Amino acid sequence: MDIGAAISRAFAITIGHRSLWILGFLASLLASASNSVNLPISLPTGTPAGPLPFLGDLEGNPQLLSALVTVLCLLVGLGIALTVVGVIAQGGLIAGVGQIEDQGTTSLGQAWSAAARRFWALLGLRIALALPVLGLIVLAIVLFGGSLLPVALAAARGEQSPDLGSAGASLFLLLCSGCVMICAGGIYSILASALQTFGERAILLEDMGVISGLQRGWEVLRSNLFNIILLALVMLVLGFVVSLITGLILTLIALPTTIAGLFTSLSEEGLRSSALVLIVLVFIIVVLISALISALVTTFTSAVWTLAYRQIADVLRRTQQLVALPSI
Repeated sequence: MDIGAAISRAFAITIGHRSLWILGFLASLLASASNSVNLPISLPTGTPAGPLPFLGDLEGNPQLLSALVTVLCLLVGLGIALTVVGVIAQGGLIAGVGQIEDQGTTSLGQAWSAAARRFWALLGLRIALALPVLGLIVLAIVLFGGSLLPVALAAARGEQSPDLGSAGASLFLLLCSGCVMICAGGIYSILASALQTFGERAILLEDMGVISGLQRGWEVLRSNLFNIILLALVMLVLGFVVSLITGLILTLIALPTTIAGLFTSLSEEGLRSSALVLIVLVFIIVVLISALISALVTTFTSAVWTLAYRQIADVLRRTQQLVALPSI
């Protein structure tokens, strides 16, 4: 695999095809949103145990109950819509680079359509890779429940003090199992990320299904493990450098205005409207620059891995063709 050629070609594709920037922006935005999803309701500290206070109000207020159900349905629908858009946007980046390499050009509609046609396969790939994680979660719940079993049995027998020896042994077993599961989860997350990266490209570039895409991804990973690790390290260094430069630029843009606004607010006249407008404008500029850089980085990163996959897949196909030739 020629790492330098993949990086330089990915840079040229990123700069020369602005239609991919929109897909890069959507992919980066929705990836960040999915990694930072929190429930919109948080209980205050010191909330007493027992039924929540507003549940009693719901029983006598059907309008409030209907509004709550509507909001929950809207949140679920929004989550599904964002998932669909995120999967298609990520796939569109892959399909777009493939179209550029095969046809010389692409467009937002062409890339989006190609990814949309393979949506269920892309989603199935992610679900298949998530199943082992769900298994680890279920195992953790079972182990946690088993560690509390001696205490629960002692409480059921009416004992004032549970069997501390059994409880301590169960707790020790839980801690050891937790460490093993954390290590296993970390290793699997790296493996799953690599399989998703190459599996998605097998689905979109070679028209494979979920299982065949996983097999192809594993074949690509296994055949060029050293070069893939080296490319990942190069991309990690490049990402760190870009983040450092971006942070410095955004700080230089926002810091003077922030300091000026702070001193203005501490003056006798308070924060002036002109200073407030300037702060808002600078904030908007910072957000727009951050979004543009994020879109470019996402597009570039996806293009690098797509080109790397094409290089490895071409070598594998030629090798398989040579092996299939009859010996003379």
